[in-house]
Amino acid sequence: GGGGGGGGGARTAVASVAEGKEGEAREMEEWVYSFNKVVIDTVYQIICFLYPVTGGERDFARFYVLETVARVPYFAYLSVMHLRETFGERSPTLSERMRTHYAEADNELHHLLIMESLGGNSSVIDRTVAQSMAFGYYWYVVGVYSFSEQAAYHLSELIEDHAYNTYNKYLADHADRLKSLPVPEGTYPPSNTQVQHPTIQGVSLCRKFGSEFEHEPKPKLQHQTLNINRCSPNPTSCVCV
Repeated sequence: GGGGGGGGGARTAVASVAEGKEGEAREMEEWVYSFNKVVIDTVYQIICFLYPVTGGERDFARFYVLETVARVPYFAYLSVMHLRETFGERSPTLSERMRTHYAEADNELHHLLIMESLGGNSSVIDRTVAQSMAFGYYWYVVGVYSFSEQAAYHLSELIEDHAYNTYNKYLADHADRLKSLPVPEGTYPPSNTQVQHPTIQGVSLCRKFGSEFEHEPKPKLQHQTLNINRCSPNPTSCVCV
């Protein structure tokens, strides 16, 4: 799987466009790496405590919260980049990176729409929890990205790694239940992702749940170490490999 196993490598191979030559791998400071892990692991443990996986309908509330938070870094990156551009910063890669982050945000919106279609946002309490966490996390990432793009991209890698592990385990444990559920309406990707989806009539939710990651845009940016493609679905067993 793309997202799993990314944390360790990031310690020595996270590159930053803002510092050094573009695409050049730079070693991350030990304290930054450790602090990022504490922040993301704490947020994730709070979500796990509030939303334990039980195999029931409440699981989709957990995934709704995860997807709401997962979109935030891309908004933060774009906010800082737009501000820098407003104050006159220009670089050959700035526009390309902004387009990439916008596509990533659209991609995460597709995931969020799936969880909303499954009822993950049906409770005002769950919406309040997700939106409050997202609001606080947004301003935190804005601050981090303003001072260190390297550290901010590492935050995204860590949260994507948790998302991969969450969905991979859920597919392995609850594939039979997902196979019995139809694909909800409104789960096609945004039109500007340029992805040609086959018809999903009659396809089980299990296939959709696993294959949604197959079509995610893969950024060409060398400074971003996370692999956006969280997992590659096995069409016969519908378990991420």
